[in-house]
Parts: sequence; C-alpha cells; structure tokens
Amino acid sequence: MASLPTFGARAIIEIILTYISLKAIALADRSTFGFVRTMTMPLLLAVDLLLGYKISGWQFIGIGIIIFSLFLNFSLQGIKKQGVWLSLSTAVLAVATITLYKYDITHYNSVAAEQAIIHLILLAFLISLAFLKAKENPFAFLKQKTYLFQTLINAIPSFANSYAYVFAPASIILSAYRSSAVFWSVVSGKIYFKEEHLLIKLTCLILLIGGMILLAF
Repeated sequence: MASLPTFGARAIIEIILTYISLKAIALADRSTFGFVRTMTMPLLLAVDLLLGYKISGWQFIGIGIIIFSLFLNFSLQGIKKQGVWLSLSTAVLAVATITLYKYDITHYNSVAAEQAIIHLILLAFLISLAFLKAKENPFAFLKQKTYLFQTLINAIPSFANSYAYVFAPASIILSAYRSSAVFWSVVSGKIYFKEEHLLIKLTCLILLIGGMILLAF
C-alpha cells in the first residue's frame, strides 16, 4: 500500500473521531448532533478550494445559508448546549479524515483497500472498547434481530458513500450524505426522544437543506 503517512494519520484520526462521536451521541440531542455536524461541509468546501477544486458562486451562497441556519438555531435556543462541543469536534475531525481519504483514493489506494483496512482497525478498536471498558460482548447483540438488521442496513450507505468520493469533490458528496442525516435526526429526535423546539428546528432544517442543494451547483 502506498502513502503510508497519510493512511496512518487517517487511521489515528478515525479512532479519535469514533470515540468522540460515541460520547457526543450519548450526551447531545439527536438533532443537535445532526445540525452541528453540518459544519463539516463549509469547512470541507474551503479545503476543496485550497486544493484547487472550482467552487461556484452558488456554492458560496450555500455555505452562507448553512452558517446562518446554525446561527439561527443557536440564537433561538433550538439546540441544547449539552454535548455541543463534542459534536463540533466531530465536525472538524471529519474534515481531516475525509480530506486524507479523498487524497489517498485519488493518488494511491483503491476504495476497497483503503476502507477495508480502516474498518478492520475501527472494528478492533470498538471490540476492545466493548470488552475492556463496557464489559460487554458485542457479538451477543447480533443474536437479536433488531441489532443484526441495523448492522446490515448501515453497511449499504457506508459502501455507497465510500465509492461516491471517487466521482466528485468531497464537499459535494458530503452535502448529500449529511442532508439526509440531519433530516432523520430531527424526525427521530421528535418521535423517539421527545425533543423540544421542533418548529425552530424544522425552519432551520429547510434553510439547511436549501444551502446543501446549492452546494451541488
């Protein structure tokens, strides 16, 4: 495998990102986690610009709308502060790991090789965390249909998302991926977790999706 320095750096960041993401999911509202993580997109778009990708005027407008929607959400108290800094950390770390991934698959490694090894590393980390820290056997959950189905269904978007980065700038691919994540975080936050300020979050969600759509132009 070529480009060992960038791959090694990405592996370390992925481990840190995974751990912080688990903490953020546990502490923050589902919609808070989803909204704050959208900050990855304007940051990643700035990185794409520095790397020489052409950025249109519509995409800059999209960035402005995304930032405005997040500011509006904070100012109207649509987002609880608990876990927000952990969520923001995941947004920043995601910029680094996605940039390194895009660089590797563009210049050195295949998608299959890059992602297979990274996922094996993360699998070993999470299994160790489950056994040593949580004192749980993660394989026991696979005996339950709900967890088995969740595991299998998560593999499909992960597979498709990995290959999508071959065909377009990272910021554009991420905008499509995260828009659906934000939508379902608002829906699940209201239905399953009874989160408040739904009207504010829906308003910001509409602005957010509008900004994401503009990023694709």
